[in-house]
Amino acid sequence: MQLLLARLSEILLQEIAQYGKLLEILSIERYTIASDSIERINETLKHQKTLILELKALEEARVAVMHKLAEYFHSSSQELTLLELASQIDEPFASEYEAYSQQFAQLLGQLEQVNLDNAYLIDRSLDYVNNSLRLFFASNLFGIGYLDKNLTSTYGQGKHIYETI
Repeated sequence: MQLLLARLSEILLQEIAQYGKLLEILSIERYTIASDSIERINETLKHQKTLILELKALEEARVAVMHKLAEYFHSSSQELTLLELASQIDEPFASEYEAYSQQFAQLLGQLEQVNLDNAYLIDRSLDYVNNSLRLFFASNLFGIGYLDKNLTSTYGQGKHIYETI
């Protein structure tokens, strides 16, 4: 059992480190969203995908170890949380797992907040693009030639917009 507990500690430390990196990338994403660089946005998304794949592999390994520990303690693997496990084992693992549980809760709360912030920025950016496209297409409907090289030739036709609105 000591080997399983040591392996679980190793996996949890790696997961915490990876979630920390994901939080950092998502925090940087806030500024990337506001920039006009598609390349930077794509680079950020590639880093996110890589981290998520690594986290998925770590999570699968953690679930496998937790399943073995649940069998050892004659418990359901769905019911065996880190805090529950910490209450059933001796030191030094008990206090480690309690600390890991707190770190996960803190990281996940921060990740949730950053995701909400980024989602807000993305929604506002999409609204801006949609409104710009509506204005662009509406101007073409009313004969304002933004695509024309000679804007002065269609300048007077813009009064139709004000009369229609």
